[in-house]
Amino acid sequence: MNRPVQETHDRQVRTDFFNAVPSMQQKKRVLLQHAYDEAFIRHAGQTRDDGSPYFEGHVLPVARTLLRFGYNKANTLIVALLHDVSEDSWMQLSLIERLFGHKNARRVAALSKSYNLEDPISGCATRTSKKPLDVYHETIVAAGRTVGLVKIADRLHNLSDLINPPPGSRWTT
Repeated sequence: MNRPVQETHDRQVRTDFFNAVPSMQQKKRVLLQHAYDEAFIRHAGQTRDDGSPYFEGHVLPVARTLLRFGYNKANTLIVALLHDVSEDSWMQLSLIERLFGHKNARRVAALSKSYNLEDPISGCATRTSKKPLDVYHETIVAAGRTVGLVKIADRLHNLSDLINPPPGSRWTT
């Protein structure tokens, strides 16, 4: 896809998403737009198994699932848009906290399957080991409703790929 077509497509996808978001306070809408843009940039160049762009092929469908079920609070959608950035792009949790607040940074951290730490000297994100599954599940439950809703939307989208796999995915028989 050539660059002008890609930019047009990206604008249209963005416009369609925000047209689906009910009205909210301007400050919250601007923060949501920032989360959208940040997630789009952080996932740039990443693809799914079928070769589709990761942001449009997974991140947006997770947020759209929440909207479809009536979960349209700004913070819920922000966490949905950012739910994979700390794992997939090494976005530092301190940056998420600075840009989107302490609660949203903690919510994104709870959704990560890895322990995400920052090197105290360089400030760079480092990853230790994966959380044991029981710890991961306990973290999600303890983190509250927003995290639980985003995780359910994430799982629903992953399951939809198993039921109706995109062409070229590893699930195609």
